[in-house]
Amino acid sequence: MNASPFPTDVAAEQIRLLRGLALGNARAVEQVVADDLTDAATLDARTAALVRVVAIMAGTSDVAANQWAVDAAIAAGVPDEDVLTAVLLVAPILGSGRFLTVLPQVMEALGLDLLDT
Repeated sequence: MNASPFPTDVAAEQIRLLRGLALGNARAVEQVVADDLTDAATLDARTAALVRVVAIMAGTSDVAANQWAVDAAIAAGVPDEDVLTAVLLVAPILGSGRFLTVLPQVMEALGLDLLDT
């Protein structure tokens, strides 16, 4: 077995979790679904919340999912400006069609009027 190039216990836990997911390990899947990643998390709560906002933008156009992600980010202490910055940073990656589909949902979730100038 190859030694891990990552020296920290957290990195080792991340690798264990990712291997479990890749192999379809039910315990690993349950851990992720339950959002119980405290042993594998290296991001602070605010950064993790921003990652979720942009990941949900990339993965779904579901209004409720986007609202949930924005609400969770705000609850984690992320300022509205940081949510908007994260959204703008992923625009080139999402592509204009996807971005323009979910942007109004995120703006609405933040309580911003789309037509206000």
